[in-house]
Amino acid sequence: MHVTSPEDRAIAWRTTDAHRGDERRALLHVLAEGMLVELRSNLDLYGDYQDDFVASLDLLDHYELLFDHSMLMAFQALGVDEAQDEKVESSRRLLASVSARLTDMAAKEQTAADDRERASALADLWRDKLLHAEEEAYLTVAQVAARYGVTPQAVYKWVHSGKISADERPGGSFRIPAAQFRASRDDQARHAEMRRKLRGLSDGHTPLTEEEIVDTLRGARRAEDSQPDHLGPDPGAQRPDEAHAASWPQSQDRSPGSAVQP
Repeated sequence: MHVTSPEDRAIAWRTTDAHRGDERRALLHVLAEGMLVELRSNLDLYGDYQDDFVASLDLLDHYELLFDHSMLMAFQALGVDEAQDEKVESSRRLLASVSARLTDMAAKEQTAADDRERASALADLWRDKLLHAEEEAYLTVAQVAARYGVTPQAVYKWVHSGKISADERPGGSFRIPAAQFRASRDDQARHAEMRRKLRGLSDGHTPLTEEEIVDTLRGARRAEDSQPDHLGPDPGAQRPDEAHAASWPQSQDRSPGSAVQP
């Protein structure tokens, strides 16, 4: 049965979290199907996407990264607004949250190697799905979150703190001018491919050539230099070695100025 009201969704969420073993997994898949009802229609997540989405939730739950207040709020908000553009944005926010958590999970050394690889691939899948729908002039909160691999909550913090500019719309949502993010889609696609190759180094896959390593380093420098002037270095930004040792919420809230490329 498809649970639609925020109150019933909260009950289903907490009931699932209270169970263990096979019963928990079965209830989790019911929750996933409820989310997919909205995601299919709003983001065209049909076909193999269903299995990938269920696998994403299974992975996050296994590492205790799924059942918290922010994910519950994203689930409760999914598709409840009558305006179609707000329905789409609520779907994007939930998928961006899933992608960000998978990215953090993949960066954690305690995560099993096979799970790291799977989480990285799934995070890239959802990020690419969100970025594919970008408009030229404006981005949504979820699309900015997908660009930087963070949660939508982190993007809201950047907007309210003035780190990025945004136009508030009726109802409290934001549209974010894309011009302040100068990195091109081609650069982002190239960086994503480099990330996949770098992940393969530890798993016996084809290593990077010397030219590709140089290109990766140069691309990271160009991406850093291309940030808008008002996005200066974040005083709380983490070095790459610190990011792996950080807690989950800290890594999810990194700012655009501190994003590690590629």
